[in-house]
Amino acid sequence: MSWDKRRFNNLVKNGWIIKWREHKGRQSALYDLAFKSKRLCASIYKKLNKEETISEVKRQNPMLQWGAKYSDKVYRKIIKKLNQEIKLKNYNNISL
Repeated sequence: MSWDKRRFNNLVKNGWIIKWREHKGRQSALYDLAFKSKRLCASIYKKLNKEETISEVKRQNPMLQWGAKYSDKVYRKIIKKLNQEIKLKNYNNISL
């Protein structure tokens, strides 16, 4: 993913990054991730660790819509397989 000069300012403007400390003299300004950014990162890590399923609702996931690209169809199969593994894992944990 390439970086453009306006991306940081857009992230600040859209509320993904917040300014924690203003620039004063020799001190640099400090920035922090906003709550919604932290929540997004946590959700991605949960999905990667198979703790949370990936949405299979067509309105929420464009890869599952009709007329998707071939690569999206390949990812669709992987998503369904991962979700089945997660559901089976959760079912086995409840059964014990």
